[in-house]
Amino acid sequence: MKKILISIYLYLFAFVLFSDAKPDITITGTADRGVKRTISLANIRTDASHGATEFLKVLKNDLALSGWFVEAVPSSASILISGDVRASGGISYNLNASWLAGTRTQNFYKTVPLDRLRMGAHELSDKFSQTFANNPGMASSRILFVGRRSNKEPDIYACDSDGQATMQITRDSKLCLSPNWVPNENAFMYTSWLTGSPAVYKVNLNTNSRELISSYPGMNQGAVLSPNKEWLALVLSRSGGVDLYLKNTRDNQLKRLTKSKYQNESSPSWSSDGKSLAFVDDSRSSPQIKIMTLEQLFAGVNVGSAVLGFKESVAPEWSDDGQIAFCGKTSSHNRYGIYVMKPSANNKANTPKLISPMDNADYEDPSWAPDNRHIVCTRILNFKRQLVVLDTMGDSPRVLLNLTGDWYLPAWSDNLIKN
Repeated sequence: MKKILISIYLYLFAFVLFSDAKPDITITGTADRGVKRTISLANIRTDASHGATEFLKVLKNDLALSGWFVEAVPSSASILISGDVRASGGISYNLNASWLAGTRTQNFYKTVPLDRLRMGAHELSDKFSQTFANNPGMASSRILFVGRRSNKEPDIYACDSDGQATMQITRDSKLCLSPNWVPNENAFMYTSWLTGSPAVYKVNLNTNSRELISSYPGMNQGAVLSPNKEWLALVLSRSGGVDLYLKNTRDNQLKRLTKSKYQNESSPSWSSDGKSLAFVDDSRSSPQIKIMTLEQLFAGVNVGSAVLGFKESVAPEWSDDGQIAFCGKTSSHNRYGIYVMKPSANNKANTPKLISPMDNADYEDPSWAPDNRHIVCTRILNFKRQLVVLDTMGDSPRVLLNLTGDWYLPAWSDNLIKN
C-alpha cells in the first residue's frame, strides 16, 4: 500500500499508550512581542465565591492562550479592565474597558448560568480578542479527537480549546477515523467500523443522535461538508480505486471526481468560499497536495497544481483566511512536520513555513483554530500520541491534554458563540 495511506495505517496499528509524565517539549517561544497587548485585570472585583473566582481564572488563562495578550500591572498596561464579577443567580459580570490612553472605552456585561461558567468566560475572552486585537479568538471553540483509554478500543472525544472539560462522545469501542465538524452546527461527521465495515455517520451533539450518511461497499472516509452544506466531499473505494467523490446533499446524487486505477486520493479540505478543494494525490509516486476548483473537478480535469514538492505532503487543511496547513516530510528533515503556506497562482514559488519543533517527533493531522493563528495536531514520539497546539506566530507549543491515553486526529471547530 502506498504512503498516501500512512495515517490510516498508523491509526489502525499504533495503539501504544503514553503516561502522564511531564511533556518532553522544551521549545521556547519566539513570538514577536510587538503583536501582544498588555492588559490588566487587577481592578476586577469578585465576591470571593468559587464561581466568580473560577470565572476570572478561566478568563485570564484564555487571554494568555490566545497569544494576543500579556498580563501587566495597571500602570504599564495598555488595556485596563475594571468592574465586578459576582455569583448571583448565575455568574454576572459588569466590566469596563479602557484603551488607547483612555480614548476608547467599552462596557461588557452579562449573566450566564452557573453550569455555563466556562463557556461564559470563553465568550468574554473572544470578545476581548475581537475588540482589542481585531481577531475572532478561539476560546469558545471545541476540539474533537479520537481517543483511547487503557486497553479499550478508540472512541470520539471532545474538549474545550484550553484542553479542559474533556468528554467522551461515542461509546462504541470501535475503530474510528476522520472526525470533521459540520459548518455552523454543533455536529460532526466521522468514519466508524460500528457495524464491522467503514461507514460515515453524522452525530448531532445537541440531540445526541446519530445518522448514517454513507455506507457504500469498501472505504467510506474523510467526509467533509462544503461551507454552504451543498456538497459532501468524501473518499470511496466503491469503484475499485480509492477516489474522491462529491455527494449533493439536496438530491443525494453522487459524482466521482477522480478515476485513479493505480493511485489513491485522500484528505479533502474545502476553501472558505467553497469553490475549491485541496486533497492528496499520489499519482507522482509519492503523495502531494493538489488544489482544484469545482469547475475543474466537474469537468473531469484530473490535474492540478501541486502545492509543493516535498518528499511527502499529506493532510491539508484550509484556514478561513486562505492559508493551508499540511503534514510534510523533506529530504533535509526526515520527520513529519506541520507546515503552513498561502496558495497563489504559482504555488511552487511559495516557501512553506515549518511551525512544528524539530525535536525528533513526528507532527501530523493539522487542524486550524478559528483565530487562523493556532493549529492543533498529533505529536508522535516512541509510539506515543498526544495532542499539541502550535502557534504560527511563534509562541511555545503546548500539550492540549494531561490525560493518560492515546489521543490523535484532532478537528477544531468554529467558535460556538459568535461575537
